[in-house]
Parts: sequence; structure tokens; C-alpha cells
Amino acid sequence: MSVAQLRARPGLITGDPDGDGFEIPTDPPALSEASSTVVWRTVTALRGPPPLFWPVYPNHPHEPGRPRTNRAPRAAEIAEGTPIVLAPAAAFRAGTIVAVGRKAEGALARNGVAAIPLRHPAQGGARVFAAELARLVQLDEEEQRAT
Repeated sequence: MSVAQLRARPGLITGDPDGDGFEIPTDPPALSEASSTVVWRTVTALRGPPPLFWPVYPNHPHEPGRPRTNRAPRAAEIAEGTPIVLAPAAAFRAGTIVAVGRKAEGALARNGVAAIPLRHPAQGGARVFAAELARLVQLDEEEQRAT
């Protein structure tokens, strides 16, 4: 989630016309992040409440001294972030875990967590990500109707 999503009106999570009530950083290094823009555009187009999202590396990786750049998180950063992503999954008793991208899928697998893999939206993957997520939601809806 980037500052653009934190500032969204109506709020992306609550739908409140005044926003979700997040405290906005006073001097953010970047206002928008491409992957979070794609993810939230895709999620808000789906029916129902948004899923619980948490990145395997919950910070914005950038080139040293250049906070407006973007780079893939390093292995050590992913290793540091993995316990953080596992905590909300356990706390909310997540029944279905979805890994967005190979780095997330690998981090979860190394921790014994089976996850449904989705294409990461970066590097031209936005359309595939959106289609895979929509199909996953459709399958879940069909399964719920069948029970």
C-alpha cells in the first residue's frame, strides 16, 4: 500500500467517504507505487470484502540514497519480513494463503506454508495477476455456493 492508497477517498478498506483514517506521512519519499496501484485497482474491482494482504517484505525496497527508485527485495530482507507476514495469517486463521510472486511463494514454502501462487503484477504481469485473482475469487464463490 502506498500513500496514494492511504489517501484514497472513499477509503479502499472501509468505503468511508472521508477515507480509511490512516495517518499520512508528512514527507513520503514517493506518493505512489506501481505494484500496489495494480493490486488495489484489481481488488476494488472484485465483489465482497477485500482480502487480508501483507507483503513478504513490508517496506519499500529502493536503491541506496534514492528512495524514489524501486528494486526487488533482497533475500535477507525477505527472510526478515517472513515472520511478519506469517503473524497476521495465523492471527486471522487464514484458510487460503495466496503468494503474489515467486519470492513470496518461496518464502512461504521455506516456512512450511502451502500457498496458491499468483503472478506478481510488476514487470508486465498486471493483466495476468488480475485474471488469476479474479479466477481464484470465482472458484471460492463457487465452492461456497456448493456447500
